Amino acid sequence: MEHAAVVEERHLAATSARVHLRNAALHALTEAEDHEAVETAWSRIEEHFNDLFTEPDDIQPLRQTILRLAVRGRLVAHTVEDDGVHALSRKLSSEITRLVGLGEMRRPKRVTEVRTFGMEVPASWSILPVSAVAEIRLGRQRSPKDHSGPNMCSYLRVANVYEDRIDTADVKQMNFTPAEQELYRVRYGDLLLNEGQSRELVGRPAIFRDEIPGACFQNTLLRVRPLAGIPSEYLLLVFRYHLHAGHFAAAATQTVNIAHLSAGRLAPIGVPLPPIAEQHRIVAKVDELMTLCDTLETSLRRAKETREQFAGSASHALTRPD
Repeated sequence: MEHAAVVEERHLAATSARVHLRNAALHALTEAEDHEAVETAWSRIEEHFNDLFTEPDDIQPLRQTILRLAVRGRLVAHTVEDDGVHALSRKLSSEITRLVGLGEMRRPKRVTEVRTFGMEVPASWSILPVSAVAEIRLGRQRSPKDHSGPNMCSYLRVANVYEDRIDTADVKQMNFTPAEQELYRVRYGDLLLNEGQSRELVGRPAIFRDEIPGACFQNTLLRVRPLAGIPSEYLLLVFRYHLHAGHFAAAATQTVNIAHLSAGRLAPIGVPLPPIAEQHRIVAKVDELMTLCDTLETSLRRAKETREQFAGSASHALTRPD
């Protein structure tokens, strides 16, 4: 028994040391001042990659680091050929005015203070509130009278929206009038965020990609519709960053056991905004790195399962009567 306890103590000490070194390496990567410094810090991590990342759970901190680098402008190089972000800001303002004039959206309330949560961005970027870059709308409330009717329509709710994934295993229906369907229909490229959730999951985002064409959405969700050509994928990675950094939780209100991120509380949260061309480059780089993370996590999970199966088989063989 003493020998087993010593082995376990050594294992715990080694794990603690590895986690400490991994976190220190990721912190150095996060604090790199520019794209070139990021590449240098990443090279150091690559030299010891197999020592720093040995368990499936090691990959989530790496994903969070990638998102943090992306929204701070450290992941890709800036180029002078990009259209300025000030031109994009003017385009966004004009787009809102046009859509309001057409009656296609309500004019957003003026945000007096953008919630930046201490974010710092390059001089060529800006930080605008969500309400300045997208239309925000809360879904329609459920009512017993709408459980049946002449215009039954599939609708999405919290149970369908996971991080970066729409789950269609359990989709319900209720009656939406034609006017309500027009108002609450989800289009390809819209983002859906959990409005009511546990505190650590409130604001969990996904992009709707016509998983259920013509679907509407319930008031447990917020629909965020990007404006002026802003890529949905870029807003998604910004929202994933805010989710994991705890910013949505900080902005939400709390009832007994549910946190609520209302449209009014989402509106002033800051979106780090580079020019459109740079947004596309960031999205491509994040996709590339997240795919590597997925591959690595799958490999580590399989290796862990193999180790556990071997350990179980060896234990059975050692304790089996002859």
